[in-house]
Amino acid sequence: MSDRRRWAGWLWLVLVVMGGIWWSQPGWRPAWGSGVGWGRSGGEVPIMQIDIDFETYQILLREKAAGERLGVVLAGEGWQAVEMTWGGRRLGVEVQLSEGKMVNGWPLWLRGEGLLGGGGEERVRLWPWAVGEGVGQWGWQEVLTAEGLISHQGGYVRLQINGEDEGIYWWQEEVSELMLARNRRLVGPVIRFEESDYWEAVAVRGSEEAVMADPVLGWGEGMWRYLEVVSDGGGDEADRERGVALWQGLQRGRQEAGAVFNRQQYGELMALMDWWGVVSRGPSEWGYYYNGQNGRLEPFIEQVAFEWGGSQRIKSDWLYGDEALQAAYLRTLARVSAPAYLEQLRVVMGEEAG
Repeated sequence: MSDRRRWAGWLWLVLVVMGGIWWSQPGWRPAWGSGVGWGRSGGEVPIMQIDIDFETYQILLREKAAGERLGVVLAGEGWQAVEMTWGGRRLGVEVQLSEGKMVNGWPLWLRGEGLLGGGGEERVRLWPWAVGEGVGQWGWQEVLTAEGLISHQGGYVRLQINGEDEGIYWWQEEVSELMLARNRRLVGPVIRFEESDYWEAVAVRGSEEAVMADPVLGWGEGMWRYLEVVSDGGGDEADRERGVALWQGLQRGRQEAGAVFNRQQYGELMALMDWWGVVSRGPSEWGYYYNGQNGRLEPFIEQVAFEWGGSQRIKSDWLYGDEALQAAYLRTLARVSAPAYLEQLRVVMGEEAG
């Protein structure tokens, strides 16, 4: 058995044991003082109750049925007003289906004023809990936070729609100035993609493989027809243009990776993805924060899947042949392969559970 597989087995064992401890705790620290907990409250998974009027519910049901038929959720009729009870608060919010691959359940976006207890409009994304990912989503975000990489606040809820139990879902904050502040980043643009045309192309062609070719994220020259660059997270127009120029320069071969990314952060992220068993779902799940202080992009993943103990590894192409990126990757992989790292992981996650 290889060292990596042996330590991956130990890591999985630690997560399972800690997940059991986490699941049994009587109460949890609220997120941002909003009463929205990471895990259980009073021994129960917190309930998120969404109440939808008949006409709106029929709209969402039609869009969901279309997604199940096509295997892809496409842009529908937009945001719909609903009422929600969560964390002891009754809120008027808006909901819409999340574009992308259809899941077995309700892929939803929610937005509303002070949704997470902050100021202004805030958004969260919901998707069904998946077998094998229960501890993984939480643990992955904890590790990113501990490593100083960009992470997303999130947690588990039991979703109820019009009184019907829909099962356990993971909620995750959307990119915003508040999210950047929590990550100790200055306000700045986050380069992502408006995906409507892309997912329509996937629906027509039948698979993402038909429109993807890039060695890292599956983006080929044809992808430019389907993706429009957008930005979020604030910042001025000049920084947005600089960030977009860096990303496009890299994709079109006009920029070296070392001139685009913070090498150390990028190498660490790739190593942690490899070690943690994170599998990128596709181009729509990536974002790039433009750090105006050093003029570099910081990549992050908004939604991930896990392949515990699997054979998928970070390919050399993902490191763009850049020796400094490769060195950062190898240093991080060596560090997280050491026994001391598992103890550090236990302490970090244990403190969150405390």
